[in-house]
Amino acid sequence: MAMEPGMKAGRRRILAACAAAFALAAAAPVRAQNYDPRQAAWLKNEIRQAQTRYVEQAAAISGVPAARIRRWVPTDGRDVAPKLAVLPALERERGKPLSEEERRKLVAAEQERFDAIERAKKVAATR
Repeated sequence: MAMEPGMKAGRRRILAACAAAFALAAAAPVRAQNYDPRQAAWLKNEIRQAQTRYVEQAAAISGVPAARIRRWVPTDGRDVAPKLAVLPALERERGKPLSEEERRKLVAAEQERFDAIERAKKVAATR
């Protein structure tokens, strides 16, 4: 059976659509943990405390007031790494780049924040 040129293109489009659907399904995030209201409230408080500690540490390291840094940390539920939001803003605010030591300390503070939140998520699931 000879295929017409239009049929080959149609099959390619179907294959491309299937491949795209498969790629999207494979890249879909793992379903988030469902917490009961008590667990969710506890977790929200733990996350807030971790964020507050990070802001205080960043203020102490950089010399920029904590109130300004707090505005740069997303609070709408997005878990954006502070190095993507805070470090560039700190450099703009100060008008000069962070030193390697400051950057290292801020990245360590960020890692502490992340670790605290991950621990809290694990504990919340068992509370």
